[in-house]
Parts: sequence; C-alpha cells; structure tokens
Amino acid sequence: MDAFFCSLVCVTSMEFDVLAQKLGQIDPETDENAEKKLQEIIDGYNELTGIANELEDIFSPLLLAHVFGVIFMLCAGVFILFVPMNIYLIIKVIPFIGLMFIHIFCICFYGEQLQISSMRVADEAYNCNWYGKNLKFRKMILLTMLRAQNPQKLTGKNFMDIGMPVFYWCLQTIHSYYSLLSGLYEA
Repeated sequence: MDAFFCSLVCVTSMEFDVLAQKLGQIDPETDENAEKKLQEIIDGYNELTGIANELEDIFSPLLLAHVFGVIFMLCAGVFILFVPMNIYLIIKVIPFIGLMFIHIFCICFYGEQLQISSMRVADEAYNCNWYGKNLKFRKMILLTMLRAQNPQKLTGKNFMDIGMPVFYWCLQTIHSYYSLLSGLYEA
C-alpha cells in the first residue's frame, strides 16, 4: 500500500512539474495561441487539484494512523535496544528501526514534493511575460497565480501536514523517548 501511495503522489507531483514547465514556456508576446495554451494548462491544473484532493480524502486517515503507528513502533524498537536483552533480538530490531525510518521518510518526502511542485505552478505563472498581453490573458494568469499560491498538500486528517517537518517531529519524539528511557534507566 505504501509503495502504491508514494507512486501516486510522485506521479501527481511530476504532473504539476510538467504543467509548470509548460506554463514557463508560454511566451504571450510571440505566441498567438497563448490564451488557448493557458486554458489547457488551467484545465490540467484543475484536474490535478481534483486528483490531489481525492488522494487527500482517501489517504488522510491512514496517514495519521501511519505516522503515530510508526512512532509507536520506533519507540518500542528503541526500548528493545536500550534494555539489555538477547543479542539476537537486538540484531533483528536494528534493521527494523532503519526500515521504519526509511518508511516514514519516504512518505514525508513525497508529501513535501507535492507541496513544492504545486507551488511551482504559481512561480512559473508569475515568471511568464503576462504583463505584455491583453487583459483577458492577464486575468487568466492572475487567477492561476492566486489559485496556485495555496499548495496542494497531504494531511493526517487535518491534524498535520505530511512533509519533512513531520519527519523531524518523529525524530524529536523518538529522541525524547530515548532521553526519558536513559534517564529512568540510569536512576
């Protein structure tokens, strides 16, 4: 499920990048079909935001449970590492902890990429020579910029935006748990 989710988010991010690139290639001063191309880009952007919103609706509760589940499993892994037990158990737990870190990193990384890619559309809209075109084109590009300024993002049930700050928060939580355990174990 996670590989499928990450691939869906990755493809959506890449499609936002393609739209931004197409938008950056529009030259309103020399291209007679600039309005038509812009309308196609706007239609594609609307379709992509719909896809991103569907991803959010489908995966939002799962992402929240996933983040807290990974934190719980990492805390349990740190506990197993900290309390002296069987060496074979420790050898089994170390790769598990590494994989859990990679797992939560991938989810947060692709969530961050979706935000960055969707914001790139607004940047490219601003960077095209929109001020040299007629009023209709300027209004279309202005509305595109306004709409694209709000990034598409994945959330954990509107509790947290899935991105690199969530990964750092997970690291801080695990470190706090480790510090608590080391303080209790030494006392």
